[in-house]
Amino acid sequence: MSTFLMAFILPLIVFAVFFAIYRSVHGKKSTRLKSIGLLELLIAYFCVLVPIGLLIDSNKVIAVFEEFRDLTPLSALDFVLRLILIFMSFHVGVCLWKAAKGAVKKAKIFLIALLVFNIVVVKGIYSLAIYFAFAGLDRFIPAKVDALMRDIRGSHVFAAIIVSWYIYLNRSQRVKEIYGTPLAAQTILPETQIMNGPGTPVTKKDGTNV
Repeated sequence: MSTFLMAFILPLIVFAVFFAIYRSVHGKKSTRLKSIGLLELLIAYFCVLVPIGLLIDSNKVIAVFEEFRDLTPLSALDFVLRLILIFMSFHVGVCLWKAAKGAVKKAKIFLIALLVFNIVVVKGIYSLAIYFAFAGLDRFIPAKVDALMRDIRGSHVFAAIIVSWYIYLNRSQRVKEIYGTPLAAQTILPETQIMNGPGTPVTKKDGTNV
């Protein structure tokens, strides 16, 4: 019964958090993502894939840490860090979805945080803690521990995905068009407008008026 309740309550809590973040973020009403492309896949990655992946990996980590009392603090640390990353992932995804101010910058910061968590915490702290916990023990390594270690060794694929999305945000022309400064605002310098006064046509170098 408790397992059924957890399976029902946890997705409900996650959906409630996502809905609350969605309602709290305000973006450009004129911006609509009409096509399905890399940008939409990135939003789905933030809003769906990252939270699910963090929850699945959390179950693996907790199952291993429960084998040793010395690793219990790491279990609590892992839960808190993953919870923060899930909230951040929802927020960044919604900001991109609604074309909110500073959405791309927030996305880049989150990708860096996700990469640091993957390399420093998971591949660094967790792997060392598990290694020293089993060092000197005269017994076979449980299957779930071996599976977690394989996931840690294979997490370079996850890191490559994060780096790829970061490069996409830097180089994508569509991202610049949606979240960047409109070109019309860059054609006339503010100093020129002040010198000519409001309503005065500005003359280009070729003699034509703006």
